[in-house]
Formats: sequence, C-alpha cells, structure tokens
Amino acid sequence: MEMNKEQGFLEKVEELAQLASGRNGRLDREDIEQAFLPDVLDEEQYAAVCEYLRGRGISTAPDENVSAEERMTEEERAYLDYYLEELESIPALSSGEREAVLLSSMAGDRDAQRRLTEDMLRDVVDIAKLYAGQDVFMEDLIGAGNEALILSVSMLAPFDGAGEAEGFLVRKIMDAMEDQVSMNLDIKAEENEAVQLVSRVAAEASKLAELIGRKISAEELERETDLDADEIARAVKLSGGQIEDLQ
Repeated sequence: MEMNKEQGFLEKVEELAQLASGRNGRLDREDIEQAFLPDVLDEEQYAAVCEYLRGRGISTAPDENVSAEERMTEEERAYLDYYLEELESIPALSSGEREAVLLSSMAGDRDAQRRLTEDMLRDVVDIAKLYAGQDVFMEDLIGAGNEALILSVSMLAPFDGAGEAEGFLVRKIMDAMEDQVSMNLDIKAEENEAVQLVSRVAAEASKLAELIGRKISAEELERETDLDADEIARAVKLSGGQIEDLQ
C-alpha cells in the first residue's frame, strides 16, 4: 500500500513536470494542489514537491502567505540590509516631485532622468522581493532591475503622461527580472540533464563491468546498451573522465 502511494505521488509529480513544459517552465501553487486532488498536501509535502520541481528546472511561484524576507536566505537578507542602508543617503521624492521629474525625463532632461533613476532604486528593491525564493540571488535580481531602469529612463518620450511612463519603467524592470529567473531555470535544467546523463552512463557501465568482470571501453558500452557514442562521450567529458568502470 505504501509503495502504491509513493508510486502515485511520483506519477503526479511527473505529470506536473510535463504540464510545466507547456508553460515556459512555470507552475503556481494552484497547479500543484489541483494535481493531487482529492488528496490535500500539507506544507511539508508541498515544499517537497516544489523542491523536486525546482531540481527539474521548473519555477514554482512563491507562496503568497510567506513573506519575501522568509523566502530569502540569510545571506540575501544581509545583502539587502546593507544595500537599503546605502540607499538611505538618497533623499526620496514626494509623489508630486516624482511626477515632475517623470515629466521632465519624458522631455529629455538628463538631470531629471538621473534623479528619477536614483529615486526608483527603492522601487527596484520592492519588485525584486516579488521574485524572492526562486533560486535567483537577490543581488542578481536587483542588478538586472537597475540595469533595465538605467537603460529605460531615456525612452519615455512617446508616453502621454507621468503615470504611463512610470508604468513602462516598472514593466521593463519586471521583464529584466523575469529574464533573470528564466535564464537561471535554463541553467539549472541543463545542469540537471547533465547529472542525469552521467548517472545513466555510470550505471550502465557499472552493470556491464560487473557482468564482464573488468572495466569496459566506450565502444563496448555503446554496443551492449542503448547509449550512443555521443552520449557516452559527453558523459565522460562532463564527469572529467571520472566514470569509474569506463577505461
């Protein structure tokens, strides 16, 4: 019975992984909970599913009931405290002052664009917190957001009002952070694929070596298994030539 439950659990997790492949590698909490109905996941089970999915290069949306600070690592919180302390030296604009600076920035005023950039650095931090807990370090999220902000403040001329221009800047900041998360997911997916390939080649080599009673060559492994030469060569390269049972 326990084995059947475990098998069912793994099958549902695999279904979620397939669902994510059609959603740019992203799932939210509702997706995960729906997959397990009529069973209800407790928090420990939900966290385990999320951890597994992230290991497959799949992004799981943060739980809205958990604060951004709770989703951050201790190192990230220390960085954020230091960074916010640095920003305290920059006087914040009132809402009226920001509107005036936005309008001047739209007109091409370089000084206004610089002041707007400085004032919106705090906005970048607030936006970055939305992406906390998605395996991207807070410093990288803020760096991507700041770069997008700096590049975008000179692109405000086409907009009709300060609110529209500010919304454009926020979208550009968010897009940059989304790209950072997606890039990180791609890297993790590639790393996971590489680990799986090395593990598979090592396991097949071990079985064949045990059967023959000696280390085997790549040619023998290709001939006796469904692995092809490219897969074996790539696994050897990824492992640094450390597949024990291969000559």
